[in-house]
Amino acid sequence: RQCSSSGLSARDAACLGRMDTPGRTQSCPRGFARLLTTLFTSGAPTTSIADARRASSAGTRASELRRSFSRMLEDSPGAPPGKARAPSVLQSPSASAIEVAVRVTSKAANSLGMGTKLAYSFLRMPLSSLDFTFRPARTAIWVDTLGQSLSSQASLISAVKSVDLLLGFSVGKASDNLRSRYGRRKPFILFLFPVSLLAFLGFVNAASLGLARPGSGGEQPCASLVWNATGANGCPALRACLDAAIAAGRLDTHDRTTPALAPKPRIDAPIVNTAFALLYFVFLACCATGSTIPYDALGMELSTDYHDRSSLFGIKTLFSFAGFAAAPAVGLGLATAYGGDLVALYLVQSFAFAALGMLAYAVLLQCVEERPPPPAAHAAVPFIPSARRVLANHPYRLYLWVRLPLSLFALMPSNLASLWVKHNMALEGWVGIYNYILVWTLLGGMAAIGMLVKAAHRYGKRRVLVRMLLVEGLVYIGVALLPASYFRAHPSALVSIGMLVGIGQVLGFVLPDAMLADIIDYAELHSGTRDEGMYTVIETNLQQFVEIAGGVVPMVALSAAGYAPLGGCTCGCGVSCGRALGQPYARWHCPDNVGYSCTGGFGSALLYAPEPAVAPCAAQGEAVQGLISLFFLAVPGVLALVAAVPASRYPITAPAHAAIRAAVAARAASPGITVYDPLDGSAVVLPPNTPESFVLEHFSRQEWEVYGSADGLRAFLRSRLAAWIALGAGMLALMLYSGVEAVTTLGCLVLSALFVLLPWDAVRLHVISTARFAHAVSQSLSARPSGVEVAE
Repeated sequence: RQCSSSGLSARDAACLGRMDTPGRTQSCPRGFARLLTTLFTSGAPTTSIADARRASSAGTRASELRRSFSRMLEDSPGAPPGKARAPSVLQSPSASAIEVAVRVTSKAANSLGMGTKLAYSFLRMPLSSLDFTFRPARTAIWVDTLGQSLSSQASLISAVKSVDLLLGFSVGKASDNLRSRYGRRKPFILFLFPVSLLAFLGFVNAASLGLARPGSGGEQPCASLVWNATGANGCPALRACLDAAIAAGRLDTHDRTTPALAPKPRIDAPIVNTAFALLYFVFLACCATGSTIPYDALGMELSTDYHDRSSLFGIKTLFSFAGFAAAPAVGLGLATAYGGDLVALYLVQSFAFAALGMLAYAVLLQCVEERPPPPAAHAAVPFIPSARRVLANHPYRLYLWVRLPLSLFALMPSNLASLWVKHNMALEGWVGIYNYILVWTLLGGMAAIGMLVKAAHRYGKRRVLVRMLLVEGLVYIGVALLPASYFRAHPSALVSIGMLVGIGQVLGFVLPDAMLADIIDYAELHSGTRDEGMYTVIETNLQQFVEIAGGVVPMVALSAAGYAPLGGCTCGCGVSCGRALGQPYARWHCPDNVGYSCTGGFGSALLYAPEPAVAPCAAQGEAVQGLISLFFLAVPGVLALVAAVPASRYPITAPAHAAIRAAVAARAASPGITVYDPLDGSAVVLPPNTPESFVLEHFSRQEWEVYGSADGLRAFLRSRLAAWIALGAGMLALMLYSGVEAVTTLGCLVLSALFVLLPWDAVRLHVISTARFAHAVSQSLSARPSGVEVAE
């Protein structure tokens, strides 16, 4: 009745009636913002929203407004009779605190201009294009062209990402603590992003930069006739030359290859593996870690408005998918000219995307202004206490349980798509179909962005994410049951595959990024500081650890099942036989199967044999094809269902977020007031942030209770460090002496965890030996820092 008399909609009224009821909180941003604005800008004591709307704007004490707000909540139609209310987030008669809180809840006060949103989001476009070029190049360039084994590559990826885990923590912490005239985030992007572009160009074009494996068979006969081979009557001159060369024993016949005649590729595996590890690490360290972590943290702090963030990250995701779309679009255009030579195709494509990256880089640095960081009220929080505070954030822990399976849900289809098209659909000219699927993937994703943002505004991020995960998971599993031969016979059905994967990719960006920004606001309420870099780096590094498993385990499984690059062929299926062997007239060159043709291009008529049902370079065994199908859609579908469970428990809705921002703003205006956590109603007590409290925060309350003294903690840490070292040494010995690459790869997974656990416990052991630790313990041996919950 009150809402109706003040002009609010029936939906707003119903929502407001439920918003303060435990267990029934839902998102009603418009009603909530209008409610606060009406109450906190009124000028007289009010007992209803209608009274507040009619009141004048002068002369009322803030305490009276607060009491009227409480009375209004007690009269809400959805309130259980006699149930006590959670305390108000505002517990001060300070008018300035109320005014600041009102401004925080107003979208207009914190909204970003469209120009800033576009300038910030533009960099996401080349980052996506680089990623969509970099990932398939690992197989097309390094495995198929340079002869690197799949298991060796898996081991190197695992090792490089393990080392990068430590670097990520350093970048995140340094970004949070940096104070410079250029901001906290932009200096990292300024120096590291150009280096990442150089590493990208070197990685993608490794076959053009001296790492290509030339054949040792010398000059091949008839190669000069290919360029003028095709005419109205086919290629009679080339055919005559090939006949003569085969008869003279200078070339293999089409159905029998002789080792003495077949050009023998020279593969220098140590050089190839070393170059791969170096270029992969530099790109990962400077782009995925050194640039992307500060870039994502920059986006988290550009706006504090709940819905403005959804808009910002929606635009960012739109640019991301535009970058994903650019990769297949350029690939489709270049495939007509370079489809049979992926080395040349990647050369042109990589320089185009590097130029786009430099343009976006310049726009970001010039047009996006960082918000000033909050003033440092105390010394910088050390790394371990900072990490413990992050992991003690309950909404953030729920978010990580969502994010980790969601990362694999988005990662695995994109990693396995090229193998699924090439080997499960058994296509020689797989590049065009692969790019065709990617185009529909990105069209589906881009179409879904606007719908997801609007749905999140209307129904809330949690509800939309949960329902989309359930639908996507079930559909993924259903499509995975269809054989790939069905899609080869019905190419139009690939549209559904592409759009399905595209929507799944969007789910991994739009809503989770906006949710993380809200979680960082909640963390600020409890800590008094904003740690976007720390939250971003912990999420990124945990994702990387999961991606090691999600990206490496399928490769190890495929290698164990008998996967052979190019089906055991030397060239074909996108690897030019002209470049690899000096035989531009061969579509493929395999053991006892050579595909001589007039041009060597896809689909050119074979000269000595009928067209096979499957090109030998695209063939794989049934076990390999089954694993590719499993990891392509079936496993991601199950992971989507798993992610929906913790997503359903995400607690920060639009009303809760507005209350969080109001509490933070009120405390900033009046530092002495008491504010309450809108999620559980408890009083918020900031950590003391003294040197002694930092020392105590290196250890959990459970550790203090179990070991009870400095000597007990020291003995515990020494024994655990010894266990980590013994485990690492044993794993290294097993990796060195087993000779099995699968063991090496899985060993790197274990070592990646030890790279974090060893320094974590070593730093804590060092803290025990300091004089400050003794002083802190003398003050309170078993007390934990006030207001801080710590978690292992």
